[in-house]
Amino acid sequence: MNNTSSDHKLTRLNYISTLNDRVKHLNIERVNEYKKAALDSYQTATIIPKVSVLKITAPDESNSYRSIGLRQLLDMNKFNDPTYSWLMYFKQIGRVIADGEQRYFQQIIGQHVRSHGKTMSHLEPDFSVLNKTISNMQNSNVTPDTVILPISLHANFFKHYFHYMDFRSGHTDIFNISDTKLRVISSNKRAELRSIILFNSKAGIWKAMMDLNTDSTLTTAIGESITHPGQVEYWVETRAQYRITDYRYFSRIRLSYG
Repeated sequence: MNNTSSDHKLTRLNYISTLNDRVKHLNIERVNEYKKAALDSYQTATIIPKVSVLKITAPDESNSYRSIGLRQLLDMNKFNDPTYSWLMYFKQIGRVIADGEQRYFQQIIGQHVRSHGKTMSHLEPDFSVLNKTISNMQNSNVTPDTVILPISLHANFFKHYFHYMDFRSGHTDIFNISDTKLRVISSNKRAELRSIILFNSKAGIWKAMMDLNTDSTLTTAIGESITHPGQVEYWVETRAQYRITDYRYFSRIRLSYG
């Protein structure tokens, strides 16, 4: 998270509340529009409800949660300028937060789940390795329901498994592979991945703090900066903690780049 000021006496929650109240010199319609843009794009882009058991907790000042967010200053005159729109900028912020969540999610799995078995070339992938891994998990009664792919495998994967796509469900991200229905999610440039992750989404808990102003797990505060006069400060953030509850339901296939 990018801080724009030195330490201050206000707690995080009090600072955000104060920032949201400091809109006297701002175009309030723009403030509300940009908050909504960030929230809507985040809710569209986040993968968390698809890959974990989501538990929403009450807001507090706990340091045990990972801060995933952006906090920056904007020139007030430019912010209020009717000839310029920041709408796409704030939409992008929501997507960046969602990417940060995915990056953190993948990092936790990478730190705690060992890869084993054969590797797969990212240039000439042998997807029988993936099929075999799924079959082995099935035989161990730990059937996966999700696979996260490195973006470098995206095209080859969809080409190889096109006929396994579950057209009847109407979802283009659901595939029937080795008699198992899997949701397929790709990594991206802001959440890079060097292995294939197979897992069951019920085997991990994502705890996230509720923001009472947005009624969601995303904080979107915009107001005149408390510490930088003449500047608009925005604070867009989610605070979360991911924990794997059953490691048997996770497997990783390493990619070879040689």
